[in-house]
Amino acid sequence: MNKYIFIITLLFKISFFSFASAESTDEFLARQQLKKPLPIEGLQPYGLPNFCKDTNCTVSLGLYKRLYKFTPSKETKKYSIKEELGFSEKMLVRKADSIFSSQSTLALLMVDDGKIIYEKYKPGTDANTPFQGQSLSKGVASMTVGAALCAGYINNLDDQAKKYNDALDGTKEGEATLAQLMSMSSGGLRGFSPFGGFPENGWDIGSFYNPAYKNIELMIKKYSGSQIKSDGTMVKAGEEFSYKSFDPLAISLVLEGTEPGRFKKIFQEELIDRVGFEGNVYWVHDEKGYPHLANAFIANLRDWGRFADFVMQSINSKENNCMDNYVKDATKTQIKNRTNMWGSNFTFHEMMGGYGYYFWTDKKNSRNGGVHLVGGFGQMLSINPSKRKYIVMISSKDNNEFMSFYDLYEMF
Repeated sequence: MNKYIFIITLLFKISFFSFASAESTDEFLARQQLKKPLPIEGLQPYGLPNFCKDTNCTVSLGLYKRLYKFTPSKETKKYSIKEELGFSEKMLVRKADSIFSSQSTLALLMVDDGKIIYEKYKPGTDANTPFQGQSLSKGVASMTVGAALCAGYINNLDDQAKKYNDALDGTKEGEATLAQLMSMSSGGLRGFSPFGGFPENGWDIGSFYNPAYKNIELMIKKYSGSQIKSDGTMVKAGEEFSYKSFDPLAISLVLEGTEPGRFKKIFQEELIDRVGFEGNVYWVHDEKGYPHLANAFIANLRDWGRFADFVMQSINSKENNCMDNYVKDATKTQIKNRTNMWGSNFTFHEMMGGYGYYFWTDKKNSRNGGVHLVGGFGQMLSINPSKRKYIVMISSKDNNEFMSFYDLYEMF
């Protein structure tokens, strides 16, 4: 009898491993993940993030993405197409076509004073495709903080973060003020460039086998630490800019606070109608409901454009109201970008001389200046408020298109 049981068990193991080996590790893990209970919002459907080619542009989030879905604005900004292009605009289109023809660029939008000069999509994507903006999301996070501030959910940007969520007690991020978190100067561990802004000791945060990314509280508690200067002393909060993912993730805990669903309420009621999104937009959240503010806002290309338009209009506004004043502060230099002094591993966007509240500022050697958002895998958003123009590029791989993108921006 034992002999038959052994043979049956052996045959089962052989068939199991044959099946498992026929699929990739990612596919196998995804299949296992789908067996687990899902929250009300559900597991993000495959195909919703960037339509990637030759890369997994959703990093490690794809296997367990949980979404907050937000309904469109009551009133939306309507675009018109500029039909007659001048000579300089035709040259712009040629330059844009050269960028778009690359394998990596998925979608590209150029808008001049509310009129679309250029809009193209790679096959498989269109105007309704939701794209994950990676670190462009930090700009949306910044505007959410502004909306929360103006609606009274936040008292003051000089408040310590731990005031709003005691899960931040005992961390460098919790000791920092909201303004310091948004200017990436919390004094927490520097972000490590190859890991997308996570600390060097957190190389496995994005691993399928590491649960930390599913729980932002756990991740910050486990990996939080202090920046150390070359002389061995600690960097004080507000003293040094260093690009890192933990600062915006701490803001995730601040906005949710201790009231479940508070972030969703703030975003839907205080920001959606301000921006005028036309389609559904999404935030990825962890298993406790905290949004991944560092890299996980999802919208279609024109709605990314509408976000840029909202920022631009607020910068140019002559009104003296809370939100416009916040946007003006958020998009001006709050701290200088000197991270290249720490070596190549700690250099982020050295062509930018400053940083606001999750916006890059002071573009070096630029005649157009403006404010910029830069996301992993080649996501780019640049706004020229004085000329009332902006450009958005969605990509699937971080090649060298960003240099051509900035060349296009300078021409525009």
